[in-house]
Amino acid sequence: MVRRLLLVALGLAVAAAAALAIFRYPGPAPRSPGVSACASVLIVGLRGNGDAPSAGHGMGDDSWAVAQRVESGLEGRLAVSAIGYPYDPGPPWRFGGHVRTARLGSQLAAAVLLADPPRVGGSAYDDLGGRHDGLLVHVLLGSRGGLGPVQDVVPAALTGRVRSYCLAADPVCAATPANLAGRLRTDVHTTYRFDPGGIADGAAAFALRQLA
Repeated sequence: MVRRLLLVALGLAVAAAAALAIFRYPGPAPRSPGVSACASVLIVGLRGNGDAPSAGHGMGDDSWAVAQRVESGLEGRLAVSAIGYPYDPGPPWRFGGHVRTARLGSQLAAAVLLADPPRVGGSAYDDLGGRHDGLLVHVLLGSRGGLGPVQDVVPAALTGRVRSYCLAADPVCAATPANLAGRLRTDVHTTYRFDPGGIADGAAAFALRQLA
């Protein structure tokens, strides 16, 4: 009954033990007030960044920041339901699966990736651009055991519906030597919820354009 589906995905935490603990239990997934079971738009958020299972209504505070903006933009136009997807990322070597397993076909209106460790810098769906990839891109997506070229898991047919957002100073999704050194002084990776540089606004605007 859901006509369109929006996936708001937050980049997974880098530390394996923390990620396994974070994603093991589903958080609460309340439906937006007054929305029927047959909503026109379903927003599915995936936790990350060390968020507790209950943070951001189960989807994590950073994903929730984008979801709130999408809901506000659709108010009075389409019925919206938002949930925090209850998932376990599995063992550390399967961290890239949150992208690979989203086989949603024509139902997917937009997918937003925030602070993604396997970010492919300069890809067709990469908002930041540049040649620097995410911290785990070669470990997770590199051929020949991580020594060969990166094999992107986002299908070419879906790149128009996907955007990856990364702050230029985030060492997790833009693993430059300067960013990695700067992580000792500040953690940009946990600030997306505060909309620095309008990044949450931009992600929501992209999703709303896809839903127009």
